[in-house]
Amino acid sequence: MENPPPLNTKVTTDTFRILTEKSSLSVPQFLMPKMISNHGNYIISLGHLCEWLQSHAEEMGVEVLPGIAGDQVLFNDDGSVGGIVTGDFGWGKDGKKKD
Repeated sequence: MENPPPLNTKVTTDTFRILTEKSSLSVPQFLMPKMISNHGNYIISLGHLCEWLQSHAEEMGVEVLPGIAGDQVLFNDDGSVGGIVTGDFGWGKDGKKKD
């Protein structure tokens, strides 16, 4: 991959703890179901992942508008996405302009 995702921190240990009101109990690794084991996986910052995804989406011609919430998806007749309706900015629920 030309521009790999920012995977810098490999998982080295898994700890599963049962929390009580005043303490916690560690569950032995051999009792852990394999589906929640993280060995071989990576820890990644969600912010870094989103930046990486944004750069790839923009390379494919997608316009990314960070900080703007989508309100509704608009579909073309063939079922493909034609656009997104964004939420209102600066207007309160009462219909009056906010500060």
